[in-house]
Amino acid sequence: KTGVTVASTAGNVVLDATAAVVELAGDTGVSIVSTNNNVQLDGADKVIVNAVGTTVDLAGETGVTIASTNADVVVTGNDQVKLVSDGTTVDLTGNTGVNIESSNSAVSISGAADVVVAALTTTVDVTGNTGVALTSTANDVVLTGARSVKLDAQATTVDLKGATGVNVQATNGDVALTAVANNVALLGNTG
Repeated sequence: KTGVTVASTAGNVVLDATAAVVELAGDTGVSIVSTNNNVQLDGADKVIVNAVGTTVDLAGETGVTIASTNADVVVTGNDQVKLVSDGTTVDLTGNTGVNIESSNSAVSISGAADVVVAALTTTVDVTGNTGVALTSTANDVVLTGARSVKLDAQATTVDLKGATGVNVQATNGDVALTAVANNVALLGNTG
């Protein structure tokens, strides 16, 4: 009526079912607590933590670690998988790389302020099967290089279009327009 306590003052407490499973059921919940050390759940094959009604919460005072010593760690959601950091940043780090892939739809990376994609040692490659679009809906698009900025079209032309004009300017040197095989044509509507 008031509960059942299984306690050991000097050693382990083992609940063992040799033929079937060990079930822990509580009317308002089940609590597994260690006051002085870790709580460890081990399975010879799998360890399954399942919440039928709502969510499974993992909370640690100094952090939560999900690690696999011999294989991959897979986080799968029937609808969405969210990685949220309320305090600072969310870091994705891979020893040989980080892959963000959507098998059926788009990949969206959004920031309330800036979105920074940086490669510390080599290049940042942005590749699209039908093209790459760099768009700013409310402000400018700026391409800046510590040395050169190159726009290269392998098959056809490079088009620069502005609603009120196109400005090509060099602050410290010349502006060179070069055609390897043909002429350089400058056309104006009024001159």
